[in-house]
Amino acid sequence: MRRMLALLIPAFVVILVAASPASAVRPDREPLHAEDFTVTGSCDFDVFVHFIANNEYVTTYFDRNGNVVRQEITGSLSHTLTNVDTGKTIYYNISGPGTLNVFPDGSSDFILGGRSSIFFSPGDVSGLPLFFVNSGQVILHFDPDGNLTGVDQFGHIEDVCAALA
Repeated sequence: MRRMLALLIPAFVVILVAASPASAVRPDREPLHAEDFTVTGSCDFDVFVHFIANNEYVTTYFDRNGNVVRQEITGSLSHTLTNVDTGKTIYYNISGPGTLNVFPDGSSDFILGGRSSIFFSPGDVSGLPLFFVNSGQVILHFDPDGNLTGVDQFGHIEDVCAALA
C-alpha cells in the first residue's frame, strides 16, 4: 500500500490492490468504504467528518503483468463536517469522480473532478487552504514513495476552516 497524504476525497482511501493473474485482463470493481473520523491540525480546531451517503466504487485497471495502472472512483458520497468546539456543521455532496494514474516509475497523479473535499497538514502546500472543498479539478502529484510533490487546482475553493469558524 502506498503512503499518501491523509486526504478526504471522494474515495476517502485509495488502495492499490495486489493483482491476481486473472485480473491482468479484466478490471476489478469493488465497493469503496469510508468511515467517520476526525481531522486534526488542518484548522485551528478539530473537524469531525461524518459520512451521510456512501455508494462509491473503485475500479482498478492492470497492465499485462498485473501491475495497477489506474483506479477510477465513481458513485455518490456525501458527508457533514463539524467544528468539534462549536458544533457548527456543514453538509457537502463530494461525489467526485476521482482517478488515480500510476506511472511506470511508480509516481502517480490523483485527479479529483467535480466536487471533492481535501485536507492537508501544515507545510504540505502553499497558496491553498489546508482544508477545502473544491468544485472543479484538483490534481495531486506523488513521487514513487507516495510523497506529495505538487498540487494543481482549478475551479472554485471553499475554505472549510473559515466556513466552520
